[in-house]
Amino acid sequence: MVDTQVGDAAEQGLRQYVREVADAIGIGPGGTWCEVDGDATAYVALDRRPVSCPRCDAALVWDEVHGWALAIETGAGENLVVFDYCDGGLMPTPETVAEFTEGALAARYPRSGTPNPTAHDRETLYAKLARYARRRAGVHHDYGG
Repeated sequence: MVDTQVGDAAEQGLRQYVREVADAIGIGPGGTWCEVDGDATAYVALDRRPVSCPRCDAALVWDEVHGWALAIETGAGENLVVFDYCDGGLMPTPETVAEFTEGALAARYPRSGTPNPTAHDRETLYAKLARYARRRAGVHHDYGG
């Protein structure tokens, strides 16, 4: 069980990370959402549509198992359908996510169609997210990991 203080720090770190990803792809903070309650997840609404599906709205989605993926909305009220997964591990750099997004929207990358699950435990992820928040805030303590 992860304590509340670590969970709060992890949520702050995830918010910071998602904000930096959104900045890298040119999306304002109003188009983002994330939480670490239960499974850690994030959502970034995109203002462009994939060239291969010009009628579909698109979003970047992130979860603590698969990392980032480009997803499309196929209709009102329907679940998102994953279009492609980003390589680079669970938390690739914002620049890597931006490059993936640009390529996937422009159909330069083949659709992989398969996730690349990353083995982890929640405590390790939360600690990494908390360190991310501290690092971005200018606090450079080494807490291990």
